[in-house]
Order: sequence, then structure tokens, then C-alpha cells
Amino acid sequence: MLGEHIGLTNISLKVGGKIDPTFRPHRDSFEISGGSDTFQQLEKIHIPGLDGGTAAIGWILHHGYKGAVPSVNLKGLRLRSGNIQIGTNGILEDLFIETRFNSWCVGEIHVMDQRIIPNGRRDHYEQNVHYNNLLNHISPLPREISNRCRASSAKRNWLRQFELQKAGVLERVEIIRQGSVTRNQRRKLEIDIASALQMMGRIADKTALTVEAKTYLKRDIKKLEQRVVTLKGRKYGAKPLSALPASERRASERIFSLIYECSPNRIVAKSLVDKILSKLF
Repeated sequence: MLGEHIGLTNISLKVGGKIDPTFRPHRDSFEISGGSDTFQQLEKIHIPGLDGGTAAIGWILHHGYKGAVPSVNLKGLRLRSGNIQIGTNGILEDLFIETRFNSWCVGEIHVMDQRIIPNGRRDHYEQNVHYNNLLNHISPLPREISNRCRASSAKRNWLRQFELQKAGVLERVEIIRQGSVTRNQRRKLEIDIASALQMMGRIADKTALTVEAKTYLKRDIKKLEQRVVTLKGRKYGAKPLSALPASERRASERIFSLIYECSPNRIVAKSLVDKILSKLF
């Protein structure tokens, strides 16, 4: 694409007498904080001149926009003249809805119009109508990228919220199966489970999610609903409590219910109740 407009020079570089030349380690994926991402789409850019012709051409490599690209030699929407970078990778960051989204982006704009002139330090361009025309045409690109970043961030937040609700349902199911709480506490747990499943259903119906993601989430919901169905109508009772007199059993259930209500962590609370029950057995 660039070769149609720019005279590119290829240099054959061989190290240590090796027969095969050495190339830059280009690849289709890259590491980000907590995982990796993959380039998925090449968007070509053509910017017309103020009075016809071509002002600039360029490209953007779209990916999953899961976070900032780590390499300083890669991230950012850059400007180049004569195939030489002008300024830093943050030269266009003010055009993004949030400047941080520039570091999520990978792309270059190659300036063709000779009237768009780098300044003496080559850290920016001379301000004139032709440079302003370039910026006017570039401006929609950072906004689109910013929207992609926000949409990707929202999707990840929904998926995290889904997993949190799923974990909460499983914890409450195990507490009910433990059979150590009062009837009122069990009803409250069942109401919380129903509320969590409803929230998970709303997340799974988000239009921004892919069909594959929706299918996966709805399958998880169905499995949980099946587990909840097995709870209905069944009376669970902790075996150590069944040997106690009715008054002591009710008092123990009340104490265990208070442990769950007052504990900031249900997993820790259940572990504590399990230990107490083991001492009673």
C-alpha cells in the first residue's frame, strides 16, 4: 500500500556472517497486562489534499482493545514524513476522547503533501491550512478508536460482573446445602440467588456481546438454574445439628446465620461454620 506512494528502500542486514538476512520480529499478537491480544483487521486510510490530490495515507491495526499496548516502539497513532517519524508516539493523543486511548492504538499516517512541513526540530509540523486540513480528516479516527476502547472496556466489565454473580450463586447454593442456617436465612439466600441469576441474564442479553459470548454465558446460566432447581422442596440439615435438642438446634442455626450475615466474606464464613460443625460431630 505504501509502495504506491512512497519510495521504500529495503536493506539486507546479515549478522555474524549468516546467510539468511535478519528481519524485525513482527508478529500478529502481543502481550498486555494480564494476558495477550491479537491483531484482527487492517484499516487503510486515505486523506485528500485541501485542493485535490493526496495529503496523506496510512493504516491502523485493529485488535481487541483489551488495554494499552506495552511496546513504546509500537503503540500510538504516529505521523511520518518521508517515512521518518515526526515527534513522539503521542503527537496525536489530544485528538482522542481520553489521551490514554492513544496507547491502546497501533497505526501510522504518512504525510504526502509537501506543503505539510515538519518544523526545524522535527518534533511537530509547521501550523498552516494544509496541516489543519490533515488534522480535520484524522480527527474521526481517534474518536472511533476511543469508542472501540470504551466498548471493549464495558464488555470486560460485564463479563467480570457475570463471573462475580456466578461465584455468588455457587457460594449461596453451598450454604443452603450445608443446612446450618435458619429458614428465614435460607429464604433470603434463595432470593439473592434469583436476583443474581436475573442480573446474569441481563448481561447475557447485551447487544454488544458476540453471539459466541452470549451462547457461553447463557449455557452457564442454564447450568446454575438446574442446580437451583434441585434445592427447591428439599430440606437440608447439617448432620451434627440433627443430634441436638430442637431448642439447641434452633439456637445454633441462629448463630450460624449471624456468622454469615456479619461476615464480609461468605467463603471464610462457610469455612468457619464447617469447622464448628466438625467439632460438634
